[in-house]
Parts: sequence; structure tokens; C-alpha cells
Amino acid sequence: MRTNLREAAPRSISRWRLFLGFYIVLTAWILVGRDFVHEPVFAALKNAGYVATMLLGFWAFQDGFARSWRVTRQRPLLAAGSTVFGLALMGAASALSQVVMFFFTPPVTSENQVAINAEVLTSSTSLLEGLLFIGVGGFVAPIVEEIVFRELPFRRPRSRLLTSVAVVLSCLAFGAIHLRGAGEWQFGVLYVGYAAALTVAYFVSARNLLVPVTTHVAWNATGLTYLLLTA
Repeated sequence: MRTNLREAAPRSISRWRLFLGFYIVLTAWILVGRDFVHEPVFAALKNAGYVATMLLGFWAFQDGFARSWRVTRQRPLLAAGSTVFGLALMGAASALSQVVMFFFTPPVTSENQVAINAEVLTSSTSLLEGLLFIGVGGFVAPIVEEIVFRELPFRRPRSRLLTSVAVVLSCLAFGAIHLRGAGEWQFGVLYVGYAAALTVAYFVSARNLLVPVTTHVAWNATGLTYLLLTA
């Protein structure tokens, strides 16, 4: 039994490191890929990268998903209530960011939102492209981000990292990857707020990863569907 445990630990470590490496490469591509290739090629590689990273995440963290499914079946009301609570907190974060921008900065649009708006216009040309846009942005991307910003910092590898420190770092990192420069600092309130809301939902649900995943998916898919329908 000891031998099996020793062999399992390195395999587990290798899996999450491989997943994290894929995510870092994907994030780098999203940030700079448009500077090297045409938009259709950039979008195709980005979408394929998200799907590949999600599948790798399912494989690397299958025990976390299995545990979360067991918790969901055992305490379905807690899972549902935590999801609704998370959505309410994300709404509060959105409202807070609007207050900050109203009182402290002139109205601006982040580069991240500009890129999303451009994708909306492109995806509105056909049903297939629209479904692909919602599928990746509304479902695949949130799953990947919840693995990165909830499962990784709060379940592994955190033997030397205090939970409070992990919360702060994960929320700041989530905000940072959605910004494109210091001039967009006001949007940090929005994205850090989103991360805090999802983290609270995660802890309230007894660290059930499926809760922030469902919350994030519901928020993104609803918002992107609305943008697509009103394009």
C-alpha cells in the first residue's frame, strides 16, 4: 500500500502541472496570438486550446470532480442554494464595479470586452458559429477557470499555503488575466469581485467544485447568449 501511495503522488503532481502548463500557454496565446495570425486562425486555435485544456483538467482532477459529485448528491439543497448565492454575489460585484466607474473614472470599455464584442459580431453570422461561441465562452472557459482558480489553490497543491493567502492570490490572479493594462484598473474591481463571489460559493458549498463551475457557466452563458441575440 505504501508503494502505491508513493507512486500515486508523483502521477497526481505531474497531472496538475501538465494542466497548469497548458493553461499558461493558452493564456499567453489569448494575450498575444492576434499579433501573429489572422483572426480566424487565432479563434480556431484558442477554441481548440480551451477544449483540450478542459479535457486535460477532467483527467488531472478527476478525483476532485468525483468528490464534488458525491457532495452534490448527498447535499443537493446546499449545492443549489450555494449556486444561487454565488450568482447573487456576482451580480453585487457587477453593481459595485459600475458604482466605482461612475464616481471615479470616465466611461470606458475594457479590451477584453472589445474582443468579446468583436467575437459576438463574427459569431452572429451563422447558427453554428453562434453555438460554438456560447459553447466555448459560456461553458468550456468557465470550467477551465474554475479548475485553475478554485481546485488548484484550495485543494492542491496548498500544503504550504494558508487558505487566506490562497484566496487573495487567486482572486488577484483571476482579475489580472482579464485586464490588458494598468489603465483598466477599474475593471479589476469587477473581475476580482467575480472571483471573490465564486470563491465564497465554493467554500459555502463545502468546497464543492461543481458549485462555482455551475455558477460561472450560468453567468457566462446567459450573458453571451444575450449579447449574441441582441447583436
